[in-house]
Amino acid sequence: MSSLQLRLGSGRECSTSYGNPPRNNNRCQRTASRRWLRHQRLWVPTSIGKDAAALYPPGDGNLRGLGLPAGACEGPEPEQSLGRERSEQVEKQPLPSSAQEGLPKVPWGFGKIFQVMMLWLLAYIIIGHVVVPLILGCLGVDRLELTVRSHAVLHLCLDLSQLVVTLSILWSCLRQFRPRSLGLFPVRLRGLWPLAVVLCCATFPAVDWLAHQSMGWFPYEPDANWASNLEHSLSIGDWVTNVAYFAVVSLCAPIWEEAIFRGFLLTSLARYMPTPAAVAVSSVVFALCHFRMQTFLPLLVLGVVFSAVFIRTNNLIPPILLHSAWNMYVLVTLVLRPG
Repeated sequence: MSSLQLRLGSGRECSTSYGNPPRNNNRCQRTASRRWLRHQRLWVPTSIGKDAAALYPPGDGNLRGLGLPAGACEGPEPEQSLGRERSEQVEKQPLPSSAQEGLPKVPWGFGKIFQVMMLWLLAYIIIGHVVVPLILGCLGVDRLELTVRSHAVLHLCLDLSQLVVTLSILWSCLRQFRPRSLGLFPVRLRGLWPLAVVLCCATFPAVDWLAHQSMGWFPYEPDANWASNLEHSLSIGDWVTNVAYFAVVSLCAPIWEEAIFRGFLLTSLARYMPTPAAVAVSSVVFALCHFRMQTFLPLLVLGVVFSAVFIRTNNLIPPILLHSAWNMYVLVTLVLRPG
């Protein structure tokens, strides 16, 4: 390593290495120390740190020779300083509109949104239309000959499978981003969200009226008698049948549907479009994925209500409870409806 030759007025020469600080306690040493510091481009509070403290303990005269202020070696580590500077820059940046309205910003792009939704839709179709018929065929069971209790247990198994598969897809596709540490899929027990749930339940009669109107607008839809079949099952079924149906509509379905549509899709879309547009698009997808035109309009309205309470509370528990309450409302009205 080359040396820096400093010629003083007295004619003496002082040599110092660029890689090591000078050691002589004289005027030559002070001048060379300043050159050495300038050459190394050291920032005293961040770059010297513990290394300089080890070489020059507090009270050593060499610190005065280097011209360092008192406590210079007690500064933070470079990594700590860099992290603090970055955090200060992030704090100064304006928050996106979605974050200001209660939705955290997601780190993934459209490709990841498409991947997750396609995997989920493919799994949804395969489980209901391939796996279940295949299992029943291997067991030699005709689905049309199943009893009321068997139908209820089958529906419960289907929704449990959807719950496990949906959460598995979200975990496997998003785990690299650590979404929970970013505030995504928030679950909070504290807050005033129970009041929001109660207020939103007041919309159920209007949605129910819209559902009855839709049945008149689409009278010839295939499988349009699902409500009567469910009503018949609930009326003649035993407690096992009723518990199975109530578990499906009040526990399984609300959890996985809200996780995929509000927790993932709505939050992801809000990064690339205004929040109202993200609410509209996610609600349309939510209604379409039930594959029935008679329920499209009421489910569209419910999707908007669930999205609004999710954005307002930044909490997945309120839309899950609202979803569960709506399903229970439908079951109760089917059971108690006269005639």
